[in-house]
Amino acid sequence: MKNKFLWALLLVALQVFSQENNSSKGNYFANFYFGNATIESETSYKVNADALGGSVGKEFILSKPLSLITAVELLRIQYEIPAASTSSPLFQVNNFIKIPILLRYGHEFASKARLYAETGIYIASLYGLKIENSALNSCQKESNVGYNFGLQLNMGLRYQLSDIYSFEFGLSSQGDIFQVYDDTFSNLKIAELYSFQLKIVSKL
Repeated sequence: MKNKFLWALLLVALQVFSQENNSSKGNYFANFYFGNATIESETSYKVNADALGGSVGKEFILSKPLSLITAVELLRIQYEIPAASTSSPLFQVNNFIKIPILLRYGHEFASKARLYAETGIYIASLYGLKIENSALNSCQKESNVGYNFGLQLNMGLRYQLSDIYSFEFGLSSQGDIFQVYDDTFSNLKIAELYSFQLKIVSKL
């Protein structure tokens, strides 16, 4: 029951991909990013964290210079919970499946180079959570804990390598608007996340 909404979004994304599979009006991409985040627990702490992620998706050309971006993304956020919040220091790892839907504006300023800006919404499912206590040599694992909903902004540069492939690098920021979690867990808010992105784009 807890995953019905996320599975519905995944099915919609797959259906869009399959319907547009034979269309030349779009690009496929693979994206890797890394950066820093601020995580807030509803009840106990606010910490800085390391973030690492990757995605595969497609850009659908609407009408130049506008396009629509959607993807399936894996995001890992890890940090140490301060000892003041618990009896001993804890290390926590949060694994999300994230689906962004972004509107892109592109501006070509050279024959092979284009600036872009993207903005839109995302939903992220915290499908895996792990808390390690090194002092007690213990580990707690939970799955399907809750959902995070937020806004995202990306900007960067695309460089055309060939008729088929291009390369992008840029900056991304995101932050939650609200969360929906099980009653047994306090909400984990992605207050802000800033990352550097590297992306390979193909016209396959």
